[in-house]
Amino acid sequence: MWVTDRQESWKDPSEYKHPLQGPGSEKEIIRKTLEFEHKPFDTKKDIPTIFAITPTYYRLEQKADLTRLCQTLRLVENLHWIIVEDSVNKTTLIKRLLNNCKVRCVHLNAVTPPMFKNNPGRKNFPRGVAQRNAALSWIREHVNPKETQGVVYFADDDNTYDVRIFEEMRYTNILSVWPVGLIAGGKFESPMVKDGKV
Repeated sequence: MWVTDRQESWKDPSEYKHPLQGPGSEKEIIRKTLEFEHKPFDTKKDIPTIFAITPTYYRLEQKADLTRLCQTLRLVENLHWIIVEDSVNKTTLIKRLLNNCKVRCVHLNAVTPPMFKNNPGRKNFPRGVAQRNAALSWIREHVNPKETQGVVYFADDDNTYDVRIFEEMRYTNILSVWPVGLIAGGKFESPMVKDGKV
């Protein structure tokens, strides 16, 4: 025997039907899913666009990291995701992920020069710089600042973001910095600040 949540009556589990079970319900779920997936990108002219730049490179957790980021970015209005692979060619993995993600995006690739690759003898090395620069070049080339008001945000794929942060950053005048949840092993990340300048 089985008890309902309110314990108002006893019911045999074989008689229990989930609210989504029943004639036509599966088709209804599929129809609603397809409507959501094919909904055109929501673009509003009255709020600034966020250009989220994400450098990425192949590793075992890459797809999981990017899927998590994609799920967050889908919740943000007027966002343009620029994802740049550290690769000679654009990979099928990222192409498929972006196709399923349904976020307005640009897929680029830029290889990190060998002198900046992870070197065991070197403590600090620039990561994602070539990719961020490629994305900034794309913005300068394809976005007219007179027509499109917006901000640039460097959204690393190994961080976790609260969606409220995007509404705050949308109205940045010069520079803004926020704490984010780190997924990778580091305790913290921050911009380099010297004499009050980033």
